[in-house]
Amino acid sequence: MRQLLLLCFTLMITLAQANFEKGVAFYQDKQYKKAISAFQQDWDSTQNSANLYNLGLSHLMLKQPEKALYYFEKTLKYDPNNTDAIYNASHLFSEMNEGSYWQHPYSWIGRFVFKFSSNTWSYLSLFFALLLGLSIFITLQPHQRSRKKIGQFGIVITFVFLATSTLAAKFSYEHFVATEFAYLPKTDIATFISPGKNPTEVKLELNQRYKVNQQQDDFLQIQLKTGERIWVAQKDVLSY
Repeated sequence: MRQLLLLCFTLMITLAQANFEKGVAFYQDKQYKKAISAFQQDWDSTQNSANLYNLGLSHLMLKQPEKALYYFEKTLKYDPNNTDAIYNASHLFSEMNEGSYWQHPYSWIGRFVFKFSSNTWSYLSLFFALLLGLSIFITLQPHQRSRKKIGQFGIVITFVFLATSTLAAKFSYEHFVATEFAYLPKTDIATFISPGKNPTEVKLELNQRYKVNQQQDDFLQIQLKTGERIWVAQKDVLSY
């Protein structure tokens, strides 16, 4: 049974690698639609952000700048410091919106936190929790006053790092599972005051990133530049 599971796992890895390699081959052969299909299949099975970047390049070659920009920015959700994705998103946005400048979806703090998975931050939290326990143990032992002060200092420092890494783990987890932004592939999108009810006449702009505040069923609440919040159907937008 164990050998069978190992064989299945190895087969899955091989198939995933095959999809990525097929995508690269199709892209180099200028068969961009086939490349998109292969990269999408590999993304679905591996969650490797390189596929998202390659999807952006493929859509760009098909002269689909809206989708290309979407995939370049989606790459940054999983790899926030990807310099190629940052450059292409910035350059493409400037071409599509003359006189406007692209801004990274995440602050420098977010880019640092989201660079690591929630599991990595959780392991760091465990490490600092152990250090905190050790510092408390040292402080409670009978010894010289100077050593006690060192132990107390250790408690403060490790507690700060423990709290920071714990919060980072929480934010990192929420970041990867939540839908944070929405792009509009077209302008004639229905908007609502509440999910699927009370239509509005609000016209949304193309090539703009909208912050998603919450999700309910198949609808997303997005925030406009004016601060107004409206609902759109998730199927009508590109979201990540």
